[in-house]
Amino acid sequence: MSTPRPVYTIPAGQPFADRLAAGILAETGNDPLQLADIRVFLPTRRACRVLRESFLRLTEGQPLLLPRMQPIGDVQDDEPAMLESAAAAFTAIPPAMPPLRRQLLLARAIMAAPDLAAPQPEQAMVLAAALGRLLDQMHTEGKDITALQSLVPGDEIHWQVTVKFLKILSEVWPILLAAEGMIDAADRRNRLMRALAESWRTHPPQGRIIAAGTTGSIPATAELLSVIASLPYGAVVLPGLDQGMDDESWDTLDDNHPQATLRQLLGFLSLKRGDVQLWGTDAGDLQAPRRWLATELMRPAATSDRWQALEPGPALRAALADDLSNAIDLYECPTAQDEARLIATVIRHTIETPRRTVAVITPDRRLARRIAMVCRRWDIAVDDSGGQSLSASPVGTFMRLALRAAAEQCRPAALLALLRHPLCCMKMDDLPAVTALLERRALRGAKPPPGIEGLRNRVAQERAKGRVLSRDVDILLHNLEAALAPLMELLRPGADPRPLSDFAAAHAAACEALASTPEAPGSARLWMGDDGFAAANLIAELMQHGTLMALNGVQYTQMQETLSAAASVRSPSGLHPRIFILGQLEARLVQADVTILAGLNEGSWPPDPGHDPWLSRGMRRQAGLPAPERSIGLSAHDFVQGFCAPRVIMTRARRVDGAQGVPARWLQRLDTVLRAAQIDPHLMLQRNSALPPYDSLARGMDINSAIQPHERPAPAPPVALRPRSLSVTEIETWLRDPYSIYAKHVLRLRKLEELEKEPDAADRGTLLHDALSDFVASNRNSLPPDAARQLYDRGLHAIAARADDPGFWEFWLPRYGALCTWFAAHEDNWRKDGNRPEALESKGSMTVPGPAGDFVLRVRADRIDRTADGGYAVIDYKSGGADKYTPAKILSGHWPQLPLTGLILRQGGVEGLKPGHTSYMGYWVLTGGSPPGTTKSLSDDTTAALQNAAEGLEALIAAFDDPANAYHALPRPDHLPSFNDYDHLARVQEWTALGDNDNAEDAA
Repeated sequence: MSTPRPVYTIPAGQPFADRLAAGILAETGNDPLQLADIRVFLPTRRACRVLRESFLRLTEGQPLLLPRMQPIGDVQDDEPAMLESAAAAFTAIPPAMPPLRRQLLLARAIMAAPDLAAPQPEQAMVLAAALGRLLDQMHTEGKDITALQSLVPGDEIHWQVTVKFLKILSEVWPILLAAEGMIDAADRRNRLMRALAESWRTHPPQGRIIAAGTTGSIPATAELLSVIASLPYGAVVLPGLDQGMDDESWDTLDDNHPQATLRQLLGFLSLKRGDVQLWGTDAGDLQAPRRWLATELMRPAATSDRWQALEPGPALRAALADDLSNAIDLYECPTAQDEARLIATVIRHTIETPRRTVAVITPDRRLARRIAMVCRRWDIAVDDSGGQSLSASPVGTFMRLALRAAAEQCRPAALLALLRHPLCCMKMDDLPAVTALLERRALRGAKPPPGIEGLRNRVAQERAKGRVLSRDVDILLHNLEAALAPLMELLRPGADPRPLSDFAAAHAAACEALASTPEAPGSARLWMGDDGFAAANLIAELMQHGTLMALNGVQYTQMQETLSAAASVRSPSGLHPRIFILGQLEARLVQADVTILAGLNEGSWPPDPGHDPWLSRGMRRQAGLPAPERSIGLSAHDFVQGFCAPRVIMTRARRVDGAQGVPARWLQRLDTVLRAAQIDPHLMLQRNSALPPYDSLARGMDINSAIQPHERPAPAPPVALRPRSLSVTEIETWLRDPYSIYAKHVLRLRKLEELEKEPDAADRGTLLHDALSDFVASNRNSLPPDAARQLYDRGLHAIAARADDPGFWEFWLPRYGALCTWFAAHEDNWRKDGNRPEALESKGSMTVPGPAGDFVLRVRADRIDRTADGGYAVIDYKSGGADKYTPAKILSGHWPQLPLTGLILRQGGVEGLKPGHTSYMGYWVLTGGSPPGTTKSLSDDTTAALQNAAEGLEALIAAFDDPANAYHALPRPDHLPSFNDYDHLARVQEWTALGDNDNAEDAA
């Protein structure tokens, strides 16, 4: 094998992995023995998989002894697997500190620092993570952390506080490392690579060594590349070195230019651009025009005046080719979700063609998750190289829900979320059915007392009311207590701090018990799969290193949330083989038929370098750390690599999270270059008719032309299904919204109470009714001297029974006290006029003949009194709406409740009362405001009111006994009900938005 020149490049836009593999195959002449002797260093483990696939694709799947491919070194890797030579030197390097142990040790040092206000453990962990990132930066750049002692900060208080934190790294941390007998992982990576470089420098290997795809931004990596380039059979293959840039521009590059890192590497290697050759054979470079355009739009500021000489020549036209295989498009979407829909549409269209591949390159992981979620609607599993957070995975979500349920003492919302998770079983085959029963019968409404015992008490109360709850509910609560009780005790408010490892062990045990089925233990279900493996690793590390820190339940809950959100889950199996969602680094070696550069907004791509929380720019220079802009240059290099691909689609969102998105600086530069060349920048939005209209396809994704706009519902069920009995309050609903009567009595739908329902006006009204009824019943014959105080005390007793939200009742108590004073005075005057309580909360009914048969009218009257003239007074308590209940509206039937009750009284239909005439109808409105109470009554025209009510009721029954009459929704906009439980079912907002103001005929 001849010795080739040591440094090469594969131009941007060329399939890097395929070109690299083809060159290696050409060198070996397809000799399998020579191929197996080659060692290839690549940036990441994923790059190794990509190169392996390239070999298989180029050899059409023939069996091969592939080269040894391994990552050149990554902080996230356990070890760079490159160390079989010079074993003594390598074994002398101390082991790496586990990341979690380092974070805990740093957090403990922060909490113990005498010059700092002692933070809470979860806050200390966040600060420790930030200090750890600074440590990694120092090691990555090959700097000694003890050099932080010599930094000269500014006079600002912020930097004085920073110096105190930096002392932890420069003074305390080396002592802790020595005590542990370990070093930082980034330091170990550097030592390993430098040891390997020194070993090869003194004892060069005889086999072929190739380092490919890395820019050498890490000094230790650059040193290793220098050694590889000097080996007899070594070679370095650089990604996308721009050899077409003019020398003046090359000499004036700044840190945020895509070629800045490569220029620095060539300087370290003592090479010029002309010394770098193309790798392999070049069979016609079709992407040269695109690279020319990329060079122009990335031109440094010092030579940007050359844009004035640009013309719309052949090179620019070729760069903007507009055909299916070599086009460049830009889509600007309204929102990030619209952007995800558009990209998913491109993905689906691409893979519908056999063997075509599509790669989405974006640093925005949220956008990547959105794309994956949209693809799921077509059962397309997407390979996202960034993975997902453990906390968002099924196992991570289950563990989080278990922790939340235990921390919140089985509060209904938290408990139901846990019980409904697919992993939750508790050895019960019918858990979903039992959970649904428990929810309907016991968990909805006001919150039960906390804990399992509170749930048992609620179940007992519901059984006492006659509700059926099977013994399976008791089994569920028993199993739930057995699973969660130890964890709930640790998380109990006021419990003593315990080691972090104790919490982790109890948490894992609770999750295993919850996940157990009758056939398999929870451990066999919970720790399976990629997310289960990641969760098991996190728990194991917490149990191993958690003895370093003690904390309470709240602190553990917050810390667990933070740690699980930071842990990543990757799913390499079971995904679509022709779709890739890649970060910038992973995309360097990947070539696809369609390349999508997504999330091209400032702050996303390039990412905002932000402000260093520890070091100012001056301090970073003193410490020898690079400027934040270097990350922009690396991001720009990755953009150019994707931009030069044959078929490119660029996307961005105009608004992200409600804020205006700013186009990435490279899109702005592209706009400038095209305008300078007298080309309309919107040209890229005007696609050839042969290209699919992805934007319109994405917009129409959720539109079904078969669905017609909803109209005002007007169901007309058979008369046999229509209700033959209603209460007096339902008659009012029948008049105002017949559809609600249809939904309740024909469809038999009932509104479920809210979970953990907060007290509202209805609860206030119920409390008021209970207190008043109890007070009046206890004082039928005469009022006590302290009537207002006794009524107030009864209200306090009723509030105590509904103490699920003390703040609400405490807010209402002053108003309640005012209305008690008003009611006592009004009741005294009422009785002095000769009126006496006769019946409270009394039931009654009457039968009214109708065309389809008898109709039963029912009532449950708040209060019926005997008046001085021997007649009846029908009284209804209201807790609001004083202005609505006018005597005229009572007379006209607008509020029919009281006149209909009078009709039942006239026929003797109220239990315990003789037939009689109603001489008074009144609403007593008690608000506690100003004034605290008022009455809206009718006494002179009660006979007319009863007559109007009788005629209206008969007409209403007759109208709905006609099968042609429908149950219209809200037939009169000026006559709406006070509340409506069925407006969502009637889709009121939809047809009112469409302008449907047609009023159905008033059945009354």
